[in-house]
Amino acid sequence: MLLEIYIFFQLVAILLFAFSFFSKQEILWAITLVITGVMMATSYNVEIIAYEYNTTISAYQTVIITQYYPYLMGLNMIFFILAMLLGIFDLFDKYGRKFSEGINDPSTPK
Repeated sequence: MLLEIYIFFQLVAILLFAFSFFSKQEILWAITLVITGVMMATSYNVEIIAYEYNTTISAYQTVIITQYYPYLMGLNMIFFILAMLLGIFDLFDKYGRKFSEGINDPSTPK
């Protein structure tokens, strides 16, 4: 993945994590899980495009410089685990409270 695209998606993942933390929406937690999961898988191979002069053809050629960042996988893993835990907590907080208050309990008389 190109470095510029990786930085963009990293910012999107952090912003989605913040929005889902404050809004407590399950769909935002799911999108955060998907983005951080993809970022975990692609963090090992981050590429930068450079141009190198080739003397045989007297022109510049595109060269891809690959760098490996294993610590970015750990950072995205932390966001992935936190998004999973907080998303599950919000699910149980939202729907478990309804069941414990007897709103959707089938055994309570109507």
